Amino acid sequence: FIDDKTDEEVWKGIGNNENAQKKIYGLKGQATAFAKLGTYENATVGDVILDAVAQAKRKGYVANAAIVSFATEVELQGLKDKNGNPIYNAITGMFKGVRIVPSAIVGNAEMLIADSRCAKVLRRPTVEIEITREADLDAWKVNVRRASQTKVKEAHKLGLIYVADVTTAVAAITKA
Repeated sequence: FIDDKTDEEVWKGIGNNENAQKKIYGLKGQATAFAKLGTYENATVGDVILDAVAQAKRKGYVANAAIVSFATEVELQGLKDKNGNPIYNAITGMFKGVRIVPSAIVGNAEMLIADSRCAKVLRRPTVEIEITREADLDAWKVNVRRASQTKVKEAHKLGLIYVADVTTAVAAITKA
């Protein structure tokens, strides 16, 4: 449970401000928003990934990973080339040179295409447990904590491309 909550904060984190000092900047909020480069015949979710890779390359980064929902991974598994061969390699988790990382934390409509060198996720390896006695309730209170932090330098945001809505992105890159 603690690891799931930590992963959620690493992904969504609302940022560090006066009202939320204990929150972190999540990867989602630190990335550059998806903005199409090209248009494609019969575009698919795979084309969105490749377009985002091209956006990162244009800025000097090599996008080598895509964090996607399990639903998006299933879509990728269904994609075939013109000869009917699968494009996504389910054994290696690779899609045209991009490692696909499925995650339950990522929403079905979103994804992050990244140069993995652009973001650092730092986690304290230990879990802190604090047990206190509440005498008036004749009970014990247990607090469990795990620290984590995401670090993305301002320039490195261009190596992280966040797609907020895959369906909208597919429509945007499809030739009319």
